[in-house]
Amino acid sequence: MQIAAAIGSAIVSSAILGAAVFVPALIAIAAAEIFRWRSLFYFVGAGGALGFVVWNVGAADHATNLRPGTTVALASGFIGGFVYWIVAGRTSGSWAAAKRGN
Repeated sequence: MQIAAAIGSAIVSSAILGAAVFVPALIAIAAAEIFRWRSLFYFVGAGGALGFVVWNVGAADHATNLRPGTTVALASGFIGGFVYWIVAGRTSGSWAAAKRGN
């Protein structure tokens, strides 16, 4: 029963956090496409920053210390940024070069 509760909690939590980070991630991806940034460091850093910010938004009770689970949120952002770079980030902005005929 505890395993089912943990799995259910993980599914709901990931859906909520994924929805919260969708628009900021879309902005980071659009910036990478427009400026043709293909760096692994950009995508990993942006993913980590998004994970950190979304996790700590509204954590006024933890103003002096990091909220519990911050390192996990940060690491998941890094992994998400890395996976996005593998899937699509390596070719960021290539549509602009193809449009110009380069």
